[in-house]
Amino acid sequence: MRPLRWIELVLATVLLALLVVAAWWHPVRTPAATADARLGLPAADAPVDTPGPPSTPSTPAPKQLLDAAADRHHLDRSLVEAVAYWESGWDQSRVSVTGAVGLMQVQPVTAEEVGPGLDVRSGADNAELGVRVLGQYLQRYGGDQARALAAYYQGPGALDENGPYPDTRVYVYGIEALASRFARGEWPPPNTG
Repeated sequence: MRPLRWIELVLATVLLALLVVAAWWHPVRTPAATADARLGLPAADAPVDTPGPPSTPSTPAPKQLLDAAADRHHLDRSLVEAVAYWESGWDQSRVSVTGAVGLMQVQPVTAEEVGPGLDVRSGADNAELGVRVLGQYLQRYGGDQARALAAYYQGPGALDENGPYPDTRVYVYGIEALASRFARGEWPPPNTG
């Protein structure tokens, strides 16, 4: 029986290593997108045609918008950049099947609660809204970054009631790994969906 436990331990270690490698190489493949694919739904973060003017050269780049919002709210730039990259690949035109909009994937109802008067379809406003929400969760959970990220993904009510779901744990790990890469100046290739 002892050799069988040794084999199980080795297999579990190999499986964990494969999961870590998969999360490292595919930081924008969210658990929600995987679940959507299994259900035959379009990816939650797939681009959707939305009305609006095309980007102009005078429009600030996503990184500038995210960093400015992070600075205003005294949040770590790399963390904010990682959340937005994981959520949308920094694509303001993305709309999820649940209606989350833009680079920070903010729900319109959340936008009304957190930033009345701000337009979730505007890149600058979207960055502001997402950073405000993330900042509120960091305050709510006493600076616990993992719990704040879990609340951003899962919702604070569901998190408080049920704890983090398995896909929430993957989300948090992926964001933290991506933020660490961004902090070191390692940038992923442009997200092509």
